[in-house]
Parts: sequence; structure tokens; C-alpha cells
Amino acid sequence: MIAYEAASHQYGTIAVKNAYILNGGALVIFPAFLAAVQESGAFIPAKDILWAAGFYISGIIFASFAVLCGYLNFQWHSHKVQYERGRDLLLIKEYYDIDTYHRLKSYRDETLEWYKEKSEGSSKLIGRSFFVGVISGALSYVCFLPGTWFAGKAILMISGASV
Repeated sequence: MIAYEAASHQYGTIAVKNAYILNGGALVIFPAFLAAVQESGAFIPAKDILWAAGFYISGIIFASFAVLCGYLNFQWHSHKVQYERGRDLLLIKEYYDIDTYHRLKSYRDETLEWYKEKSEGSSKLIGRSFFVGVISGALSYVCFLPGTWFAGKAILMISGASV
């Protein structure tokens, strides 16, 4: 793997882990928070808690989808590399064995076209999965913000402050 690809993979992994920690950590705190509220006898609107939990769960789902897109991206990239290597091996064989080239010219042309189509198809899938993965990762972070807004709103209502 080339150095910039390795660094990109590492940064993407860190970003997804952080999205899981933010959204999952906030969601894990809810049972303890609700128990403390219940013990204090304070009233908390269920809709604020449900909205906050919904946004945190959505953030986890988007982070998971970003991981799936990353996995598919690397799989399609490896397929593209295999198609390109197959094409290169055919061209090398042809260079060193000109008799085979003349005997199998039509087969060679069909095979090269097949490799080209498969490689181009993989390139499209790589681009699409990259785009969808980045958008999903960003949406995971975006979901954390309104979730925190609703949770903070509920906490302020308990303390008597207005929003």
C-alpha cells in the first residue's frame, strides 16, 4: 500500500472510531442519567430524550455504513488491481511469445477489452463508495450535534433554566 493510502486509511479509521465513541458514549450515559433524574423526582420530557437517543443511534448507523463503504471500497480497489495485473500479464506474454499473439489475436482482443471493462467498472464503484462513505461519516458527526442539543435542553429543563 502506498504511504498516502495507508495514512488515509489510518485517519479514516480514527474518524470512525471517534464517531462511535461520541454517539455510543452519549447513548450509554442515558440509563444512568434517567435513573438520576428519576431519583431526584424531577420531570424530564420524554420527547427530548427520545430525539436525543434517535440522533445518537442514527450517528452510530451512519458510522457503521461508512465502515461498510470503506470495506467495499478496498475490495473493489483490489479487484481493479487484479484486472490490471491480468491485462499486463497478457501483454507481457504477447511481447515474449509473438507466435501465440498471431494465433490468438481475436482471443487477445476480447480478453483485453474484458479487462478494460472490468477495470473501469471497478473504478466507478471505488468512486461511488468513497463518496457515500465520506458523506456517511460526516453525517455521523452531524447527528451528534442535534442529539447533544436535545440532551442539553433536557438537562437545562431539569435545572430550571429555559431554552
